[in-house]
Order: sequence, then structure tokens, then C-alpha cells
Amino acid sequence: MPTSGDVVDLDLGVPAGMEAGFRHPAVVATAQRTLDASPSVIQVVPLTTTIRRFRSEIVIEPDASNGLDRTSAAQCQRIRAISADRVECVRGNVGPAMLAQMRETLGLILDIPSQPASVSQRRHGSAASGIRHLVPGAWCLVPGTYSPTSSGG
Repeated sequence: MPTSGDVVDLDLGVPAGMEAGFRHPAVVATAQRTLDASPSVIQVVPLTTTIRRFRSEIVIEPDASNGLDRTSAAQCQRIRAISADRVECVRGNVGPAMLAQMRETLGLILDIPSQPASVSQRRHGSAASGIRHLVPGAWCLVPGTYSPTSSGG
């Protein structure tokens, strides 16, 4: 199982429309705590060597640690969920600073607030969905498992 930030080669199959396809490099964006549970599906950000300078794309220079041989752009606007079985090999890792930059861009694209939820939301969760709001340190996905002391609230 790859780790967060790994640059992997994938077999994405035949593309539809403008999506990435065939054998393609990508960066694993899934949180490490999720990867530690060996999920069958992971989230990846495809890489391209066509540098467009879009605000949604993060340029990655090749180096020994990431395993890239050409300057590439992480296409954050094209994040996708794939079967972990599509990973053919791990080339290297982009490192924590680059991964953080990619996640910040993903948060902007997906309109995920960078600030923690309000105290009211942390204490009461989402009544409509039955799932607690995720806040740093609270990562409770199961209703009723939220503990205000675990998130400092």
C-alpha cells in the first residue's frame, strides 16, 4: 500500500472526455491514517508534463526523492478515486511541504473551509446527516463517538 504523497504509476484504462487515462503518474492524496487501514479505494491527483500554470495545478520539479524525470504539474482539479489495485509501482514521494500545498489547493477546489468548525458544530454535529463534523483531532466518522476533549473544544 502506498503512503500519502507517494508518486505512483497507475493504469487508469481508457479515458473518457478530458480525464487522465492509460498508464499515468499520480500523487496519492489520501490521508495516511486512512491508508493505514488498507482501503480498497484511494484518492490520487494525476500528474502531467504539460505545464499550463493553472492556479489549480501545482508544479513539481524532478528530484531523487520524488522519482520524477521531468517537471510535472499535479492536476488538483482532476482528483479522482481509484482502486488501490491500479497502483503499478511507487516512484518516490513529493514530501510533506508539497503534499500540504496540494491539499490546500484541493480544499479550495472542493470548498472545504480551512478553519475548524464552530464550537456549536463540533459539539452537536450534523443533525441532517447523522455524521459528526470533522475537526482537527476529532476525526470521528461514526455518529455518537465525538468527544469534545479530543479536539480541545
